[in-house]
Amino acid sequence: MDKSFLHEAISPLPLLLWDTAFPIEEIKDNRPFRNAGGLLVKRSPLNREALRLCGCEPAIQNHEASDYECFAALCMATPLLVGHRAATATGILLKEVFGLETPLSPYQTEELWAVLNEIIEDRALRPSDVAEALNVESICYRCDPLISPAPLTFGQVDVYPIFDLTSPLSTLASLPSAGQSMSDAVKELTDRLADFLAAGCVSVRFVLPKTFRFARNSRKKEVDDLLCRLAEGGALSIEEKNQLLTSLVISLSRSITERGLILLLDTEVEEDELIALYDYLALNGSVPETLLCTPLPTNYRTFFARHTVRTEKGLPSLLPVGEDFRTLAASFPVGTAVLPCGTVCDTVSLAEGFRQREALTEALVAFDAEPDALASLAEDVVYGNIKNRFSI
Repeated sequence: MDKSFLHEAISPLPLLLWDTAFPIEEIKDNRPFRNAGGLLVKRSPLNREALRLCGCEPAIQNHEASDYECFAALCMATPLLVGHRAATATGILLKEVFGLETPLSPYQTEELWAVLNEIIEDRALRPSDVAEALNVESICYRCDPLISPAPLTFGQVDVYPIFDLTSPLSTLASLPSAGQSMSDAVKELTDRLADFLAAGCVSVRFVLPKTFRFARNSRKKEVDDLLCRLAEGGALSIEEKNQLLTSLVISLSRSITERGLILLLDTEVEEDELIALYDYLALNGSVPETLLCTPLPTNYRTFFARHTVRTEKGLPSLLPVGEDFRTLAASFPVGTAVLPCGTVCDTVSLAEGFRQREALTEALVAFDAEPDALASLAEDVVYGNIKNRFSI
């Protein structure tokens, strides 16, 4: 297969950023950038962390340095950051947004400062402009379930809140109904989920800890007593927490399935425990369409072989997520989407989608397909059966 032809098929596809830590303030305010130092450092946690790793002065981390000093520090550190995701994302952003082919360099600091600032000022460049230049179609941002989200606009980019249960038991204990019963608490959660649906929510994020074990024999009264103790600030053992987590994820999966939402399941749990959970959900007809967000996707081959269910379009509804595209491409069938999640934390890291597309191109070169089927193949692998959620 021709790699360049495949790249041409993939690169025009819009980016759907399914799970991000993109700051809601950047979406709400969409403030213009003052200059290159503000864009690339002061409003970029990704690059500030990279500078910290390079031993830059604390003043840059604490926003005490001037914008120019921050920009100069990034130029100075760039040669040391070759291969780091921050340098890669910054280089892509400079190319796609500013039309600059050369990376930042300590030998061209003043010249680059002037060129970038002129473009920023002329365009009154905002975060939404950067997203549009990077062909971002939609951004899903994590939102506290206890705070009702308001519909937001972000230039031409669609934004969607994620019903974010990063700490599901803490959220559960914070509910007024937690002192009553699990069923009451779940009802309150699903009522709050209705507010998210009104704001365009299409997914629920649930972090299942590595210590999770499927609690097969939990009784309702026992679970209610544990939840009441948790709400009162009592300590629970890992086994007791697993009883609550099992009950909660089963109840929520039913609600997620009924509402046609997607479950973003963020976990490194042992495969056998994940299989046991989904066996139970399948037995009760409540397996939600799932994006498995994990740094260890190839550890779940048996899980996907067992629980990949087919939709009316013939595509899997369980979708692995990860960045090791070459390994994933060999492990999962074409049509199973490979979606990088959770990497976007600021405007600069929006550019990582381009890096991931390059890696995906490398992964798909080995597939044997006719050129006419190439675009369809690429689209299936990038989006799987979820692209219609956004009418792509």
